[in-house]
Parts: sequence; C-alpha cells; structure tokens
Amino acid sequence: MNIKKLIRKCCCDGSSGKYSPEKLAALIGCPPAAVIASLGFMQQIPGQWLLAVIGLVLFGIILIRQSTPKRAFFAVLIFGTIFHTVSLSWIINVMTSFGEMPFALALGIIAIFGIYLSLLPALGAGISVKLIRTTLWLRYLVLFPVFWSMADVFYAWFLSGFPWDWLCYTQTDSILGNLAPLIGGEGITLLLVALSMSVSLSLAKRNPVCIVAGIFIVTAAAAAADLSFTAPLNPVRVTLIQGNIKTETKWRPENVIPIIRTYYQLSHNAPETDIMIWPESAVPAFENDLENDKNGIHVISELDNYMKDNRIGFITGIQYYEESPLGLDDPDASHGLKFYNAVIALGMMDAQGVKGYQLLHNNRYQKKHLVPVGEYIPREVRQFVRHLGPIFNMPMNSFNPGTPEQSNIEVLGLNAASAICYEIIFGNELREQIKATTNFIVTLSNDGWFTGTQGPVQHLNIARMRAMEFQKPVLRATNNGITAIIDSRGVITGSLGENIAGHLSGIMTPNQGRTPYASHGRLFVYALYILIALICVFQAALLLKEARERKDAA
Repeated sequence: MNIKKLIRKCCCDGSSGKYSPEKLAALIGCPPAAVIASLGFMQQIPGQWLLAVIGLVLFGIILIRQSTPKRAFFAVLIFGTIFHTVSLSWIINVMTSFGEMPFALALGIIAIFGIYLSLLPALGAGISVKLIRTTLWLRYLVLFPVFWSMADVFYAWFLSGFPWDWLCYTQTDSILGNLAPLIGGEGITLLLVALSMSVSLSLAKRNPVCIVAGIFIVTAAAAAADLSFTAPLNPVRVTLIQGNIKTETKWRPENVIPIIRTYYQLSHNAPETDIMIWPESAVPAFENDLENDKNGIHVISELDNYMKDNRIGFITGIQYYEESPLGLDDPDASHGLKFYNAVIALGMMDAQGVKGYQLLHNNRYQKKHLVPVGEYIPREVRQFVRHLGPIFNMPMNSFNPGTPEQSNIEVLGLNAASAICYEIIFGNELREQIKATTNFIVTLSNDGWFTGTQGPVQHLNIARMRAMEFQKPVLRATNNGITAIIDSRGVITGSLGENIAGHLSGIMTPNQGRTPYASHGRLFVYALYILIALICVFQAALLLKEARERKDAA
C-alpha cells in the first residue's frame, strides 16, 4: 500500500480504523519528537534547551489528538521509550566495552529500560484522558504534568532509583533554571511539561488563551532571576587534579605506585592553592593497605604531612574496609569485612591545622547510594546474572552503603557536603547534607567508564543543577574528565576536558545559608500531588455516578 492510499484509508476509517489519523500521528510523529527532545541534553549544541521544548511541544500536539485513554497511553509510551533510549544510549558503550556484551543485547536492555521509565507517565496520560473528558486545559496543563512528575519521583526511589535524564537537566541554561533554588529539578520538570503543553494546546486548538499558563510560568521564572538565599564568604584558591588513568589498567596492583607518583607530580606542578582535590578512588588501593604500621607503610600520613606543610586543605576519594562486629556471620560482609567507597579530608582540616590524620579518622564521608551492578549486587541476584558478562563479576561490586546520617567533611575550616559519582543525581538525598553551615559541595567521580560518550557531559550538567538548587559552589574532580569548578549559580568557571592529565586551578567563593529547596525539598510538588489526588477522586466519583444513572435509566 503506497502512502497516498494509506492516508486515504486513514481518513476514511476515522478514529476507529486500523490506521486512524490519531494512531498514524502517534506512530509517525512521536519518534522524531522524542529524538528532538533528547537533543536537549547535548550541551555542545547552542540553545539546546530550546530543542527540548520544541520536541515536547510537537509531542504535545500529537498527544492532544489522542481521543481515548488507550491511545494516549501508547503515544506517551512510544515517545518516552525513544526519548530515554536515545538519552541513555551512552550506557551501551559501558556494556559493550567493559561488560563485553553483544551490541544487540546492550541496545535491547536500554530499550527495555526506556519502556520501564515510560510506563508510569503513559499510565498517567491514560488516566488523564479517562477522568477529564472535555476540559482540556485541566487534562494537559495540570493532570498530565503532575503525573509525569510523580513518575519521575517514583523512579528516583524504586529499585535504587535512576533520576538521570530528567527533563529539568535540559533547562540549566534556560530561564526556567532560575526556579531551581525554589522548587528544585522536580518542580522545573513539572513546569516545563506544563509550559510545553500550553503551547501545544494553543497550536492544536488554535486558541491563544491556552498560552496564558506558559506566559505565567516564564514570567515567574524571570522574576526569580536575582533571588539569592546564601551569603558569600572569603574566596579561596582551589586546585583539582585529573590523573587521566585508563580504567582498563587502573586496578592492576603493579600500577598503584606509578599512579601515586602521577598524582604527586601533578600536585607538585600545580600553582599555590588553599584547597586541593583528587578524584574518586584516586589511588586504586585500600586506605588500610596504604597506611599500615605493621608493614611500615605510611603513604596517607606522608600525604597528610605534605599538604599540612604547604598549608593546603586536601580532599581525596579513597576506599577502605572495616572488620564487621559480627565477623564471618555478617551476611552483609565479605569474609568478615565491610568495604566502603569514601571521601576523606587531610592536611589543613581545621583553619589552624591542629587536627591530624589517623587511620580511619572520622573526617570522612561514606558513599550511601551505591551503583547497582558496578558497586553492589545482592548475593541472591549475583548467581542469576553472573553468566551475562564480566560486568556482573567485577571485584568492586561488593561495597557496603554508608550510614544514613553523616556530617559534612571539614577542610580548611570550611564544611563540604559530599557526593561520590552517581550520588550527585539524587538531589533530594544530597539535600540531607545541605545545612546553613555548609559552604560548598564536592563531588568526586570516575567517568572513565563512559569517556568519549555523552555520559560525562550529562553528568557535569547534573552537577550544575545541584549548584543551582542549593546555591552552593560545586567542585567536581574526576579521573578522566570532565573536571570542573561550578559557581553557586551553576555557571562553569573553569573546566578540564576528557582524557587530559593535569590540574584545574581557580577561585571558589564558599557561602552559608539555605535555599527554600534545601529547607523544604519537594514540598511544592507534593502539594500538587495531593491536589491532583483530590481532583482525581472527585472526577472518579462523578464518572461512577454518571454510570449508575445511565444504568438506572436503561
């Protein structure tokens, strides 16, 4: 059947036909709209945030044409699946390069994951059409955006969570970013969907009144541009070291000493500084083995003395282990030992340099949110997945999570909230560390797993959103890049690209105080969730009443 006959058949069949205009619009229109929207994550494209809006508007026009809950469900499912698959396609490189998976299998896994992330928004679209029959502004400007937001929050929690490609991360450079310290990324996503749908309604229904909601959102964002909730302190000089150690060779025992020498040399060549930072697990060895009195090894103590002699506050990622009180009987321990991925501070910890380093001292942060597969696989699951590839049998996927309540680490008398790699994507969890006395955020990472892909670019942009939400400067030190200094407005003031060994030096202005989002978190979106729940209950009751009346009349 040629395209002319297909279109003629669509028009003749009406909305109930096999190839109805509604269905054809979803099948043909949703894929390109999803691809365009996913380009919003590509920071290399000037004005990329606008592409996300355009993609959402095109999708909204298609969604508005879907007259039944079933068709609305599948339209969102198609859009969401392609959107997530394209946005997260960089993960395929990890699976094929390090996990030795066939490309087809890796692509299939990401596509299935995309379907999973799209199911709840699709269900929300179906419910919106079912409950709200005629009031389109209520359906698309209120219910659907809130359902989308609810799905994001759920997926950020369920099965460890994965809030990586939230729509808010496409808007770090748009006017909507001004709202981050007020309502966080969750709120920005909700308003972005509402804004896009208001444009879609105006175009699809040729009714300019619908654009009023979008104008209101943009006006509110513009009004929030100059809001500041933190007070600056004295600027400090910072230096971030990027070792550029290849992931394929980093964990070989014979490379420990050469890696230490590399970081020492890069640190020695850096300009005079107040705070120096090495990335996640900079030295691929356990702290217990690098600082061992029995064997006469004092690598960490010597590093502490070097930094203190040069009046430098020092932060580094490190891994260590502790003996479990339960010994071999502890099901969460490996051979009676608990392993942790951590951040520690050395050198000038307090402003006077009085505090000194001791093995396993408490001026540290233990990673709480571990990466599934990469850092943690339940023993019960491991036996079922280990045959899928080496990625499920890595030696470092038996870490233990840190304690839920942890204090800021102290360096040079300043207080730093910490996030190790993957943790920076969980803004609501990082919020637990943001106190009025917190002066900056340090995030250490090893993005070598997906170097050369969009992964590091997206990861850096997520860190920018955290800076905007809490109005705290962010120091991001990575092994392979992208290392960056981000100010409290989310602006990158300096960066070091991928696959470069060197140092990044600049000025950081720490501050004190808390933003509304730091204080109240998701209160804004939770209030909307409650409101929508009440609306849904009311509408459901009306529909049931109408059904009973029709039944009685019959």
